[in-house]
Amino acid sequence: MVRFLGQSPNFQIYPNTSRPEFLQLRFSKIQERDASGALVQGHAVTSLASADPYWMSGNVTAADGTNYTYVTMVLDPRTRQSFSATCPNASATASASAGGSGSGSTGGASASANANVAGHHHRRLLRLNQAAAERRSLATDPNDPIAPLFKVTVFFGLDNSTTFPFGKDKTVSVAKGGLKFNVEYMRWPFCSVNNTLSLEIDLAVKNAGAANTSVSTGADGSKTLAVALSNDTASNITFANYAYEAQNGTRSMAVGVNLTTTGSGASAASTVVLTLPNPAPNASAYYDPTVTAAYSTQGGAAAGMRVGLWGALAALLLAAFMSA
Repeated sequence: MVRFLGQSPNFQIYPNTSRPEFLQLRFSKIQERDASGALVQGHAVTSLASADPYWMSGNVTAADGTNYTYVTMVLDPRTRQSFSATCPNASATASASAGGSGSGSTGGASASANANVAGHHHRRLLRLNQAAAERRSLATDPNDPIAPLFKVTVFFGLDNSTTFPFGKDKTVSVAKGGLKFNVEYMRWPFCSVNNTLSLEIDLAVKNAGAANTSVSTGADGSKTLAVALSNDTASNITFANYAYEAQNGTRSMAVGVNLTTTGSGASAASTVVLTLPNPAPNASAYYDPTVTAAYSTQGGAAAGMRVGLWGALAALLLAAFMSA
């Protein structure tokens, strides 16, 4: 069972509905970072809960006869007030180039400098006002061929086991009744080919403290987080460490997975940070951040649930959208 909390990207996964243990995941932000890890100003969606996405949904019958439902969320980050499609140093560079160079009297140079500063601030104010007006009138168009888009699709309600493509001639298996998710971003206005996108997810368990986790690396490079939910219940969550340039792509791009824990006791916080690649020279990236969570309880039957991080986010936002 998955329980959504309010209208924020905050949800709980219960391995067994007859027991109180749960794993809680709360999405916090998406941010562009440069090669040194520093944040790129204006290139972030810091509140996924307040995003204003475009929704699509439908029922599908797969080639093997499996029936399922899909929900797709498309977000244009430019609709967020704090987001800018330009790079933070672009206007400053342009102003410096326009200023030129030359010689003259000290008084003339000083007056010219003051005029340039005043003109620069005036132009900047006009740009900010124009950008604000454009954001107020801008809505996500999922078919816009030039817009930067973040696209999340969740598949659920499978009446049989089936497979979904992830990479050319590769598939991901999903059991009957399972869930499958993917995320695709395209034309994100990266300020450098070396920049990446950082997605942060906070983890907690039933006692509202940080999840007690350990990390191991598989032979294929995937990261597995072992999360203790109680003395006799645990969850193993496995993160893929690659993305493709398309669903059937051939170019594998590295995805970083890191776990950080800060504080202690009730104030402790555990956060998973996914470092998603800049797909340049391609315009898009396709990532299947599926999570296989295998739960087992002593003296009882094992229960399994396959949950995708971005899919859980999509389901959460859909629930918030439908309750608004």
